[in-house]
Amino acid sequence: MRQGNYEFEIERGGALITAYLGGEEEQLFLPEELGGYPVFAVGRNAFAENGTYVTQIEVPFCVREIREGAFGMCMSLSSLILHDGLERIEQEAFYLTPLEELFLPATLRELERAWELSAIRFRVDPANPWFYTDGPGLYREKVLLVVCQGENWGYSEEKAGMDQRVEGNKDVAVFRAAVPELDAYTKKITEGSNIYVDKAAGTRLDTCENEGKPKPEADTALPVLPGTVEIGESACSGNSQIRELVLPDSLRVIGAAAFEGCQNLEKVEIAEGLREIRENAFGHCISLHTLHLPSSLEKLGHHAISDTFGWSDSLSGIECISVEPENWHFEADACALYERIYLAAPEAAFEPCAPSLAIVKYFGKQSTFRVPGDVTRILPSAFRRASMVRLELPASVRSVGKDAFRECKHLEEIVLEESGAVLYVPRSPIYRKDEITALLYDEKKEELPPEEYENLPEKWQEFVPRSYVSLLGEAKRERAGEYIFDYRGYDALFSTFLNTADLCGMACCRLTYPVLLSPAARAEYEAYLTHHGPEILDSLAQSEDAKTLEALAGLGFFTGENIETAIDVLDAAGRTGMVSWLLGWKAAHLVSDEFDFTL
Repeated sequence: MRQGNYEFEIERGGALITAYLGGEEEQLFLPEELGGYPVFAVGRNAFAENGTYVTQIEVPFCVREIREGAFGMCMSLSSLILHDGLERIEQEAFYLTPLEELFLPATLRELERAWELSAIRFRVDPANPWFYTDGPGLYREKVLLVVCQGENWGYSEEKAGMDQRVEGNKDVAVFRAAVPELDAYTKKITEGSNIYVDKAAGTRLDTCENEGKPKPEADTALPVLPGTVEIGESACSGNSQIRELVLPDSLRVIGAAAFEGCQNLEKVEIAEGLREIRENAFGHCISLHTLHLPSSLEKLGHHAISDTFGWSDSLSGIECISVEPENWHFEADACALYERIYLAAPEAAFEPCAPSLAIVKYFGKQSTFRVPGDVTRILPSAFRRASMVRLELPASVRSVGKDAFRECKHLEEIVLEESGAVLYVPRSPIYRKDEITALLYDEKKEELPPEEYENLPEKWQEFVPRSYVSLLGEAKRERAGEYIFDYRGYDALFSTFLNTADLCGMACCRLTYPVLLSPAARAEYEAYLTHHGPEILDSLAQSEDAKTLEALAGLGFFTGENIETAIDVLDAAGRTGMVSWLLGWKAAHLVSDEFDFTL
């Protein structure tokens, strides 16, 4: 139905505005009724098509809902007037609008995905029992929903829109404002402190001594109201102003992606009482280098503090994590943060078994790192961008999360205690190292049903990890399941590499440690070493790879027919140490060609 410049529908005994049809007015007062029915809602994307040039909209008292995208694409909208009666604002209601300020009436109960509105300063009716603001932050029932980006965290009555009364025995707390602190309980201002807040009344007051004027400098320490129990999802995401974060002891939860992308955040002080940090809470906080976790912390979500990296290798984020010794759930050493895994709850009345460990985040700098023997799990992204060259995994490790070793550009060897194998990790191209470390991931161990496996093209069957149903039979398939590494997948990747040094290294590795090595794969490796002798010798001479030289000798690569050629190639390249070793090996293992005069 249509009336004037509006299309509408009748729903629940009221009119729902479904579309604004456009007009010459730049300032609109939405109709209170359409078709004889009171307007109760502005519908989904109602102004998206024809609201481009509208600069001001006033919503009448009868409207209870502003639905998803209702005023989206109103790219000239600078003023939106809301009245009591409005109860709900859905997500993306104001996307791509230049709104800078929004007043929330006393009746508003729901504001979906408030974090999308970080460019807006909020004013809240003091009579609203659900929402309140301290100026930069918008709260709902002790949960910080969003922090305004670009907001000066010094006082402004016009911006904060709050009653400035500070009376009685109310809980008064300090908001650090680049000057010393205020006595929170006596309200006595010390050393020129210029901001304090009355949490119960939701009010904020400046007491700058300079003729009562607010201190002009913007603060970089995020104020969080005392009494706040949760920082909501994405509440501060992408905020470039925050450099320091001091959290109150009332806080229990830091929500998902709460500080994700806060690239200037340098310091976080977490008080005792925090119990959970949810997924990606500090993702891409590239300036946050240290973090101390309280004894009360019980849970870390996926990538909560493990993915603080930026686009460049130099932007690595967290480099050191410490934990209060009394924490039952986490511990740390000089190299990594670990989560304790109990068979029984640590607070159980009986004495719990010693916990196993899961590596949450590795931040060491060693060239060789041996995972502790009580570690059973490596969590996703735990070793991302680690600088180690050699990794030693004990047999206790039975689970490796996705991307655990992503972008480990210097990794050359993986020692697997479960089988005694030392795996060669190809050097070139660097990004293909991830293909080798991916063979450790949990999802690679899922077995493909026999009927699905048999329907795969033959050329792809080699690439399907641990699917030995039709190739190796039940016994060998069960044996394969005992190993954490997909050796079969490693063999399948061999022919996809091009660099001689890498092909030689992979062949030496698998022939030296033939765990689950099929006859076909063995033949392929041996054929490569046999038919590419000259290229292999040139590669050894260029790289001065004494380790591979010794491995080749142990595999019988050198014979009376090619030993002299090998010595000449190494000598021509000036590899005297390698030549000396090879001469010694020749004397010990090859029959002399000299005539025996004793005969």
